[in-house]
Amino acid sequence: MDHDRVGTSCNTPPFFDESNYAAWSEKFQIFLEAQGLIVIDYLTLEWKAPSRNINGESVIKSKVEWSPDEVSSTMANRKARNAIVTAIYPTQFAHIRCCTTAKQAWDKLRMLHEGEKEVRNLKLQLTLSKFENLRMKELKSFLAF
Repeated sequence: MDHDRVGTSCNTPPFFDESNYAAWSEKFQIFLEAQGLIVIDYLTLEWKAPSRNINGESVIKSKVEWSPDEVSSTMANRKARNAIVTAIYPTQFAHIRCCTTAKQAWDKLRMLHEGEKEVRNLKLQLTLSKFENLRMKELKSFLAF
């Protein structure tokens, strides 16, 4: 079933069917932008549990001590992470189940489907090189090319 074309609620993230990661990634980011002003930020920002400094040591705050901004950032990270796990097959979830933040899950999916930045650049260069070296042989007609 083509989940991308199914008439669903605007509250349902685009489904990743394990093909065309680049297109899904763009659609997913647009979906997150619609979920709130800061939700999409947690694909690039690493959420950290709110903490306070006691005698030079960082101690995690209890939830009742969180400020409204800390609650908001926590909820934005949770919304982003929930959207990611809702949008993928169980086979993909197995790769990100240990991720505790949306950024970790997002980075892991990107790595699985695009590879390291250097690998992506090499793939792009190879494709460009193939395209630039594409030549029609003299014996072939234009239609056969």
